[in-house]
Amino acid sequence: AFSGETRLHALNDVTIEATNGTFITVSGNLNVGAGTDGAGGTIALSAIDGGEIAIANALFLDASSSSVPYLPRVALTAQGGSVTVLADNGSITAVDSFGANTGGFGGSDIANGGNGVGGSVDVSVVNGGLLQGAFADFSAQGVGGFSEGQGGSGTGGTVSLADLGGTLDFNFVFLDASGRGGPTDGGTGGDGTAGQASLQISGQAQAWDFVSITADA
Repeated sequence: AFSGETRLHALNDVTIEATNGTFITVSGNLNVGAGTDGAGGTIALSAIDGGEIAIANALFLDASSSSVPYLPRVALTAQGGSVTVLADNGSITAVDSFGANTGGFGGSDIANGGNGVGGSVDVSVVNGGLLQGAFADFSAQGVGGFSEGQGGSGTGGTVSLADLGGTLDFNFVFLDASGRGGPTDGGTGGDGTAGQASLQISGQAQAWDFVSITADA
């Protein structure tokens, strides 16, 4: 059990797993990060075989290229990491928001902006699993960096939300795998290339108030 605001960060990988009827509880927000400057890491969050993960407020999983806390940004080229969330006959609940970000955000430079490539977000339920949160936001944007000369390119990653036999208990759902070229001040803007965002409902009907799926450039 974690009391109050909880922040975890690793330079490479973070794995949080509740299995065989075990419980993980957080009485405030849970913020999990993985990665180094310019490169996202890997985060795996799962509840399996009766395991339960319960967050009293918001859950945020950050494997973006800018996940490192408290340090200045140096890298130009940026690559997002990966986030996997799985409820397999288990439950992961967040009373407020339920979010994951694997964006790649290119750095700024006078001559050439850095390229940004989005990573991957894979969220699924199976075997009666439950994911719950009022507001679900899963993003793998690729955003090029600003430049006075040539803006960086931005390439979106992949976002997948799948009901393979369980419940996705959300009110508002946002999936974003867009690619955005870097802006410029008098030079040439960067290219943007869309990624892929997918929503699969194959287990049972899901009832949401609003859904937004974006994979443009």
